[in-house]
Amino acid sequence: MNLKNQEDWNTYKSDFEDYLLYTNEKGIFLNEIFKVINENQVSTILDIGAGNGLLGISISKKVNEYLAIERSPIFVKELTTLGLKTLEAEFPINIDKKFDMVLVCHSLSYRTGVTSFLKKAWELVKPQGILLLITFRTGTDINLQTAKDDWSNLMRAIGNIEEPNYKTVFKKIIGILTGFGNLEKTILDTTIKTPTLDSMLRSLTFFASK
Repeated sequence: MNLKNQEDWNTYKSDFEDYLLYTNEKGIFLNEIFKVINENQVSTILDIGAGNGLLGISISKKVNEYLAIERSPIFVKELTTLGLKTLEAEFPINIDKKFDMVLVCHSLSYRTGVTSFLKKAWELVKPQGILLLITFRTGTDINLQTAKDDWSNLMRAIGNIEEPNYKTVFKKIIGILTGFGNLEKTILDTTIKTPTLDSMLRSLTFFASK
């Protein structure tokens, strides 16, 4: 996703906020993140691609130190207004610090730079720490066996012709993470419910831009 100017970012922000209106992701994601924090006694977190702080403000209250990385100047302003320590940058970047947990929640693009992104994120995890990646999967089940792939068909139906090969990239992500060490996989089922077809299409178009 190539956002070049203020108008692009404003559109992205609007689409993102529309999407959040119709999904139950926040509560489901926070429950899983809090579970990992509690089970691993996490006290420092790096949140890569923190967005507008919808998750970050709650997560920051659970730990001693929270640092967000966000490339959108609009979202950076919202994060700092919420009192969250934030770096305005596009990951991967160099940070002279390691964290108990590095969180990547829907901020890993399936289009470019998967390997370099994940390797850099892993470098920022303390020994015995956690890299928690929340992303979508398609075309496979949790064990990477072939499963019904409605997502790609839907993306084509709404005009997203240049979609990446989600199934292949998801398998690549799993391979990279497995190389880092012990990998635990969990399926989180979320839903999108909208009042109109138009709002559904806007929500899905935003999600497909990842």
